[in-house]
Amino acid sequence: MVTLVDGEVRFAVLTDPQLTDAYSYGQRGLPLALTQLYSDIYMKRNFKALQGLLRPDAIFVLGDMMDGAREWLGARQDYFPPELARLRSVFKLRDSSTPMFWAAGNHDIGYGNQVIPAAYDRYRATFGGPNYSIELANQTIVVLDTVSLSASVSSPAHDAARVFLDSFTGDAPIGPRILVTHIPLYRPNGSPCGPKRGYSRMIDQGRGYQYQNLVVESLSREILDKIRPTLVLSGDDHDWCEYTHTSGGQSVVELTVATFSWLQGNHYPGFALLTLTPPTRSGAHASYSACALLPQMLVYAWYAIFATVTIVAAAPWWARYRRRQEQTSYVEIPLFTSAPTPRRGASPRRRRVLIAGTTGLENQRTGGAAWRWWWLWCSDTRTARVAGRVGAETVAVGVAVHAALLIWDFAG
Repeated sequence: MVTLVDGEVRFAVLTDPQLTDAYSYGQRGLPLALTQLYSDIYMKRNFKALQGLLRPDAIFVLGDMMDGAREWLGARQDYFPPELARLRSVFKLRDSSTPMFWAAGNHDIGYGNQVIPAAYDRYRATFGGPNYSIELANQTIVVLDTVSLSASVSSPAHDAARVFLDSFTGDAPIGPRILVTHIPLYRPNGSPCGPKRGYSRMIDQGRGYQYQNLVVESLSREILDKIRPTLVLSGDDHDWCEYTHTSGGQSVVELTVATFSWLQGNHYPGFALLTLTPPTRSGAHASYSACALLPQMLVYAWYAIFATVTIVAAAPWWARYRRRQEQTSYVEIPLFTSAPTPRRGASPRRRRVLIAGTTGLENQRTGGAAWRWWWLWCSDTRTARVAGRVGAETVAVGVAVHAALLIWDFAG
């Protein structure tokens, strides 16, 4: 059991960062590097911002820290240390005294009968045991490894979770309890999730390779009856969901928190801010707020929209410029009395005779009036120099600003 000081406590709750890696989308090389870079930057900026603006007293991550953690074993175990370093870089605490707690997810250790012993042992060595309780503001937060508890056969991981759950049998709660589980508890298919949910679908039961959407009904009922929580926090689904269970004649609200990443199928990531107040001071012992993060995909969409609008708006100006160029008469000033053979490496002098209204030589050189604007553009070296300079300066400024932001992201 971990005990923190009494008093009002603000708890930042985030889940499913699932650091993108080679397992996520089968990427390699530059595409993978860019995906990892911009995924990490997004979470690092938001994690830094929530610490600076909200100043939580503690931080909780509800599991699935890395996308392919359970896969980095055996011949691929060397992948794990760099991924762990990425995780620590993204979720770097501004104040080292701020406690940070973790829960085990199916991407971390596997699920049910397929929990991987080596991944489970590595998780315990890295993040601590997956079953524990915390005393906060005269309340108890119970962290239960429902991922391992969902197994139908005995194993060290399952047995540890079973012993921990059974320790609450017949134990009358001294104060309110808050249950933390990575997998949401059972509810009938089609149950509403409240207005915060972004997907049209609900959380229905389903299963596949190393995952299950909900804890089975019988185990969910046992967990609620033994722990008797007043609030349940869960993750895994990647979107918001508020559902009310009934246990012992009492209503128990479960909040499923949205993913903290913008690459996990939810374009509107977020986190929860949980405020715990000692029950002796207020009748409301726990309150929470759903905090939305910037929709990164929408930002990129606006980039594309603004670029398109800029091009469309500039097109008439370029057209008028071309027409003015076509209407201008140029007279060739002879530079040589005869046409010398161009010297190798010499700088070309690309002046041409372009007299408005002529057709003979001009048509031969330009290939017809339809290509006249292109010939004017190419033949005027001053225009090319100005355009090149403006373009280069614009790109340079953009790259410099972007580099400065990257330095700020990773320096803090």
